[in-house]
Amino acid sequence: MQGGLSDGIGPGEVAATTTTTTSSPADNAQQPPASPTERLVYGTAWTQDDIMIALLTLQVVLLIFVTIRA
Repeated sequence: MQGGLSDGIGPGEVAATTTTTTSSPADNAQQPPASPTERLVYGTAWTQDDIMIALLTLQVVLLIFVTIRA
């Protein structure tokens, strides 16, 4: 029993391996974007509903503008 635990298969080594592998992608994901446009939308999650509402709003605004100009 003691031989199996001292061969390097202990829970401490597994936890250390898991900590090092999960910390490197998290560090890369936390870096802010370089360009100003990417910084503007950084952290926002646009769903399909949000995009559809924005497009419909734009369509209404353009329809009102064209109707006034005509």
